[in-house]
This record gives sequence, C-alpha cells and structure tokens, in this order.
Amino acid sequence: MSPNMPSYQGRTALVEFIESFGITEMTKHTIVFTEVDGYGDMAYARGAYDEAYSLEGVDDPIEEVGKLLAVLRKQADGSWLIANWITNSDLPLPSMEGEHSEGGEHR
Repeated sequence: MSPNMPSYQGRTALVEFIESFGITEMTKHTIVFTEVDGYGDMAYARGAYDEAYSLEGVDDPIEEVGKLLAVLRKQADGSWLIANWITNSDLPLPSMEGEHSEGGEHR
C-alpha cells in the first residue's frame, strides 16, 4: 500500500509495479525496524527505509526515505511472511517543496 496510487497484491503484482517504474538498478535499500511485536501467528513491524535507484532515462539516481508498517503471518513451517506492507515517503511532493518553509505560503 504505497501512497498516491492503488494497492497491489501478490508477488506478480509487486514485480509488475516495480518494473512499471523502469528501475534499472537499486543502489541502496536499507530497512531499520524500530518496533516489532505480535501475538500468536500475527505480528507487526514498524520502521524506516532509505533507498536509492536509477531509472531509465534519468541521469541522477532517485533517493527516498520514509516509514513503513508491515503485518506478518506465521506459516505452518514456522517462517514469517509479509501479509501487508505499507510505506509512506518522508519527502514532500515536488509541487509542495518549500511551501512550509519559513516565510513560505501555507495552504
């Protein structure tokens, strides 16, 4: 569940979503979990991400930081799989940059 777009579900939909951006190389992908808790066969993990990637036709790498929330379910074999993954960028939308800075217009 990424911001500003419809949700997608399943491995195939995730791969198609990533490929639709034309990512040619991921140069950084770091996740730091700040809270993990759960009960029984359900758990959640809250944290932050920091990533950078190259896009087709774009000279400079795209860098992004944000926060995330994952809901996990325990499988019969004891492993944990992500059931839901929610991300929210910490970066302002391009049209909003500077609008909340000192002396800037507030809407």
